[in-house]
Formats: sequence, structure tokens, C-alpha cells
Amino acid sequence: LVRTGVVSMPGDPGPAAPLMPAGPLKAGERWMNILQGDRRIGTTYSRLEPVEDGYRLIEKVTMRINTMGLVQDLVLDSSGWLNPDLTLDRFTFAMHSGLFTFMAQGHVKDNHLVCQIQSGGDERHLRVPLEAPPYLPAGIFPAMAKAGLAPGDRRVFHIFDPSTMAQEKITLAMQGREMLQLGNREVEALKVSLEFKGISLDAWLDENGQVLMEKGLLGIRQERVSREEALFGQPLSASGDLTRVAAVVPDRDLPDPTTLSQISLQLEGIDLERYDLNDGRQHLEGDRLTLTREDLAGLPKALPQKNLSPAIAADLAPSTFVQSDHPKIQTLAAQLVAPDDAPLANLRRIVEWIQINIAKRPVLSLPDALTTLDKRMGDCNEHAVLMAALARAAGYPAQVEAGLVYQKGRFFYHAWNRVYIGRWITVDALFGQIPADVSHIRFTRGTAQQQLDILPLLGNLQIRVLEME
Repeated sequence: LVRTGVVSMPGDPGPAAPLMPAGPLKAGERWMNILQGDRRIGTTYSRLEPVEDGYRLIEKVTMRINTMGLVQDLVLDSSGWLNPDLTLDRFTFAMHSGLFTFMAQGHVKDNHLVCQIQSGGDERHLRVPLEAPPYLPAGIFPAMAKAGLAPGDRRVFHIFDPSTMAQEKITLAMQGREMLQLGNREVEALKVSLEFKGISLDAWLDENGQVLMEKGLLGIRQERVSREEALFGQPLSASGDLTRVAAVVPDRDLPDPTTLSQISLQLEGIDLERYDLNDGRQHLEGDRLTLTREDLAGLPKALPQKNLSPAIAADLAPSTFVQSDHPKIQTLAAQLVAPDDAPLANLRRIVEWIQINIAKRPVLSLPDALTTLDKRMGDCNEHAVLMAALARAAGYPAQVEAGLVYQKGRFFYHAWNRVYIGRWITVDALFGQIPADVSHIRFTRGTAQQQLDILPLLGNLQIRVLEME
């Protein structure tokens, strides 16, 4: 959230002389307060220092987050060893939140990032193909400073994000100098606009490419402060409930969605062409989206894997966060599934087991199936990855879907599954629904990287209820 924003990117100004001289960067550190309105909800510490073969970049982020009324502390620790041009050579990353820890390390080799991941007591190896030399997210502003860019200049950076274990493109545009109000003082700053997955943010830098202020989503921003103020200043407060702040309030209330067979909604305020909303239970015509409850009649009594098409069978494979090949997942799936029973009956047993054994609790973590099974708790994301893993282990292709679901007067951001049992059927393991009710609006499906596609919806999407049956 701190790295992305909703302010429209301005047009390019005309050419001018470079704002920052190109060349080696000096060692420097910065402390930032993370603010939501007047609340101080976290701090960021970063240090960039020259080393013998390039630079070392250290960043530590601490935040106190309120999700669904539960306050949790989140700590992100990352270190990157960078080449002289600030591209990534190797990194370490750790994410800590309560009982949950995710750790990763990796290095660039032969146009791949070779990674080792530790989560849920499991260690995995991953090779991420690289389109171009990668940067760490915290390293792109110093890289821009080192390039000596002038107003109007744009540059595309290919970043590697350890929290999704994937490479993404970010476009930076140098805007020019302006005076910035920072606390009680006014300083001259270099304004930069950053575009990522269809959304934009503004940041203001000092001469060394270090951030003075950065604006993001949901009213969250970062501001440069002294070390003393960061460590001994105003104590941290919990953020406003981010799930509630991000939710979309429709123009009128809905009845219990489980009683509806069809609903038509008007979607406004976003670029609908960014999303493939026509698929199965969803039909888009103009800005009118109609969702229809799936019919479970006529499903087959068996699902031989040899009859599956290659495209469908691909969703049987394990992945980084859906460890369907792990012995613990395989053993549990074998206990829950009866080979002679129909796929629908087996799916119902898997959902029932998750309902009974996985506590419904908000979690700040990178959701993976094995950790969810070990910790026996999680929100919709953890339920969805565990459901996908158990379904795949049982022989049923499964995907994770993300979008919105209606509850108590709002559409909240949510994750659930699509499982193939002769045809694709939506499954919501958190709510215990097969099929999922018609208020589940899918905007994306796939990995954590693909789920970032919902970011442009935040603060922009408006929903009007047109018809209900």
C-alpha cells in the first residue's frame, strides 16, 4: 500500500537539464513515519551504502495494522546486495506477524532469480525467469537519482517483489522541483510520479534519491523524520480498519445473498477493460455485470484425470504457496476423500473439515497452504490456498479467485476458489458455500502476483444494484 497510490499521473513537462547529477551515490540512511490521517501507524528505516562491488540496501518496515477489528504488528526486513547500476545481485527477505513468518533469499543467475523459500516449516526452491535485470522496490528511487534524469524523462524499472516472488514493471516519471511541506518546515524536493498496475502515486525525493514523502492508498503516506522522532516520538497507533476503509458501499442494501439466484450490478469508476469479467457465472454487457448462481445438477460421478485437457490439468500442479504435493497435505486429502464417492461429495467433506478445523481469524501473512494447516487459522486468503491445495491433492484442478463479496451493507475484498469437478464450480471455504453465492464478484484469479490487479479498484469502484432474482 505504501508503494502504490491513486493520484492520476500528470502529463510530461518539456525537456530540461538533469535535476540530479549522475554518478556514484553517497551513503545515507532515512527514517520515515507511516501515517494514516493523523495516526502514526508505523515506521520505515532504510540505509543505502557503497560496498566494494556496488551497494547494499537495507530496509525495515514496522506497521500496526487493524484488519476486521483485530490489531496486529507487521514487520518486514529486507537486505539487497546491488550492482553498481543498482540492479539486484542477491537478497534476503523476512516477514513476521504474530505466529506467522515467511523468509526468502535468492540470487541472480543466468537470467533467473534462484530463490529459497521457508514457510510453514517447509523449504522450497524456485527459479523466477527475468525479463530484464531486476531492482528491489526500495532501490528504484536511488537508481533514478543515479541515472541523472531530467524533468519529463520516464524510465521503466523491472522490480522483483519478494512478497509475491515475481517480477513487475514500474514506470517512473520525473516531474521537477517543488517546495514540500514536511512537518513544520518547508524543503525543496524533486517530485516523481510512479505508475504500477494502472495506479499512480507521487513521491518527493532529496538530491540523493531518498524519499522525503510518499503518498499511497487508503489515505496512507510516508514522511521523512529524524531518527529520534522515529524511535522516541509519538507511539504507534493501529490503523483504521483497512478492510472496512477499502470496502465498497453499494447504492442500496442486498438481502441475504444465499437466497438469490441472479443479480445485476452496474460497475462504475474503473476501467473495466482491464479485467476479464465474462466467464462462466459472470456476464458483462457495457458496465452491467450479471452474476448467476451455478447449477450443481448433472455433475459427473467421477473425474478421471486422463480425460482432463492440458489447460485444466495444469491446475493440479503444486505451486509456491499451494503445496499440494507436501506429505501433510496429501495425507489429509486422502483421509477426507473417498475414491468411490462423487467429486461434489468429496469437495463438501473438504470444505466441512476446513470449516471445523481452521479458525476464522485475520492474518497478516503471505498465505500458504502448509502454514495454514499447521497454524489452524486464517482469513479468506488462507482458507482459499488450503482449499486449493487439498482439492489438487485429491485430484481436482483448483484455482484461487479474488474480488468482492457482499456482507452487512458493504462489498468487501475477498478470496475464494474455483474447482473443476466435470465443470468449474465456485467454492468458498471461509463461508462454507458450494457454489459461492451471487455476490462474489471475481476480478482476477491466479497467484499473489495476479491478485495485485485488484489494486486499481481501491477507492475508485462504485456499485449500483440494478436487479435481483
